[in-house]
Amino acid sequence: PLENLTLRQRITDKYLANLVTSVNSN
Repeated sequence: PLENLTLRQRITDKYLANLVTSVNSN
């Protein structure tokens, strides 16, 4: 369903944001 896609997208965005933050702080 569409809700699943949105949730998945949000998780992906959060994961990528955390990844970028980790890379930038090192």
